Amino acid sequence: MQDEKQALLDAEATYAAEIEQLAMSRTPDEVSIQDLNDDGWSVKTLVVHIAHWQRAGAEAIDSGAGEYEGSDEDSDRVNAGILARAQGMSWKEALDDWADAREGARMAFASVEPVPEWAITWFTDEGTDHMAEHLVELRRWAAR
Repeated sequence: MQDEKQALLDAEATYAAEIEQLAMSRTPDEVSIQDLNDDGWSVKTLVVHIAHWQRAGAEAIDSGAGEYEGSDEDSDRVNAGILARAQGMSWKEALDDWADAREGARMAFASVEPVPEWAITWFTDEGTDHMAEHLVELRRWAAR
């Protein structure tokens, strides 16, 4: 199980490094343009979005919450709030927010021993799998 935990932590770091590399290849003004997807997100919005959900995963792991029981409607409502919040942040604030959320998620996951399946699910659903999902649109954006 320790090898699986380390593999997941490594995957999170790899995805985060690619997101950061793609996003940092542009200016703060460019990452604030709402042209990432059809939902009107900017790269800055995406970073704040990922930070929010990684933080939620960390809080769930820390509290021993078990399985997530939210709905798509809940996620849509939360994501709308994230979009509004991101618009009021600078690029540096968005990056700092994400760094803080990542550290919390990684620390929460690393501290759980033994690792229950639900903690793996929280870490991957709100972290690695979530970043991989959004990397598709970020790569498309960066290739323009």
